[in-house]
Amino acid sequence: MTAIRRITFLVAPEQKSRLTNHARAAKLSVDEYVRNRALDDDELLKALTVELRASMAAAVSRVDELIRRLEERDRARAGRDEQVRVRTYAEFAALVTPVPEHVTR
Repeated sequence: MTAIRRITFLVAPEQKSRLTNHARAAKLSVDEYVRNRALDDDELLKALTVELRASMAAAVSRVDELIRRLEERDRARAGRDEQVRVRTYAEFAALVTPVPEHVTR
């Protein structure tokens, strides 16, 4: 059987209250809660890393979608701009009176 050693530390009343509330919410004793928080940081870090990777992947996906939409919008605008140029040129050309042949000779 493993020998158990006692560790005593002091905390302010507000800190003790917070520890008690957190332990109660986790359905643990204060001893278990403090041990878990102090000694199992690797598990917490792993869980946070998994969560961070998932949120980063979602963010990258959203940014990619936004870039795709902006590129589509730009292509549509370029097409509309070209249509406006062609139409404007045609309208202008229709307004210009052709110069009679006898004037150009």
